[in-house]
Amino acid sequence: MTIGDCETWGTMRSTILLLICLSVFSNALGAEEMRRISVSGIGEVQVEPDRARVYLNAQAEARSTTEARRLVDEQLNGLAAALEAAGLEEDDLIAGQFTLAPQYDYGGVRRRFIGYLARRDVQVDVDDLERLNPLLDAALGEGIEGFQFIEYRTSREAELRAQARELAVADSRRQAEELATAYGASLGPVISINYRNTTSTPYRIGQEQMMGMASFSAQEAASMPYVPGDLSFIDRVEVVFELLVD
Repeated sequence: MTIGDCETWGTMRSTILLLICLSVFSNALGAEEMRRISVSGIGEVQVEPDRARVYLNAQAEARSTTEARRLVDEQLNGLAAALEAAGLEEDDLIAGQFTLAPQYDYGGVRRRFIGYLARRDVQVDVDDLERLNPLLDAALGEGIEGFQFIEYRTSREAELRAQARELAVADSRRQAEELATAYGASLGPVISINYRNTTSTPYRIGQEQMMGMASFSAQEAASMPYVPGDLSFIDRVEVVFELLVD
């Protein structure tokens, strides 16, 4: 064997030893990475609503844009006065988008101009559900028939979201501990957390139910109150723990 062959063999041997070491190190890292446990925790809190947001729209049709707008403003001014008389604040009424569009009759050979339809979307916040029926009655009394829907809410939203998050965290740890124990291991430190913001499921009723509520007299509404469903707050968290094996 020549000196060159010896040098070549020495280089190859060093390379082989290096590859073996890298392989062993890689396998050790792979085994270490496998010692993890991933769980997903869920927390849910339900509560009866104690407030509502009412979505309405005032609309009127007239031959001119000025008159159509005036009629809509008249309805809203009357509604604001009625709400104030019912104990609601002026800030509880939020005027939204205003639209104005020409209207035509397409029944003949040629379309015929009828007038303009003005519409203003309105939101009314009600912090006492006993005032809900009087609000709907007041809206009908002012000629507002554009009932869209009622969205029930709660004044404890921030508190309930926090509770749902705490339940999700506790659920994730409980699952991880139970699984680790079942396999003869124990939990190590947290490696990663993937948090999903709390989702809430609002309770809504539509136009038909709103009209039915407004048709009750005050005495009927008191004797047959409409009971909305519960609100749900759901929180999710995904956690990866290190898994300790003896």
